[in-house]
Amino acid sequence: MEIRVKCHAPKNVSGEYRFGKFEELFHWLIQIKGLSKSRIAKILYMLAKNGKCPPGGTTRFFVEIDSDFNKDYSAINDLACKVGLLKTRKLGDSFSNNETISLQFAKELDDLSKG
Repeated sequence: MEIRVKCHAPKNVSGEYRFGKFEELFHWLIQIKGLSKSRIAKILYMLAKNGKCPPGGTTRFFVEIDSDFNKDYSAINDLACKVGLLKTRKLGDSFSNNETISLQFAKELDDLSKG
């Protein structure tokens, strides 16, 4: 699996990156000041679900992320609910702002990518 990141802002982490695990992406995201924990959870979820995150963000944070990770949407949704990343199963639901939960989700996604 490969995760490709093109970060435009903030300047201290701008550039292009490649990660082999969701956990590595999580650790990169967590270092970005001003990026909310729930935004990190949403990025991980959207990337796992769609294989990409829509380019965008704010003037303080602008990033493009895509991946060749390809798993069943319902399995991703079940995993997100199981670890507590999603508060409900409904579309537009809110994401956890607990970084431990996001890290657990990332690790379990990495386990899924192996199998």
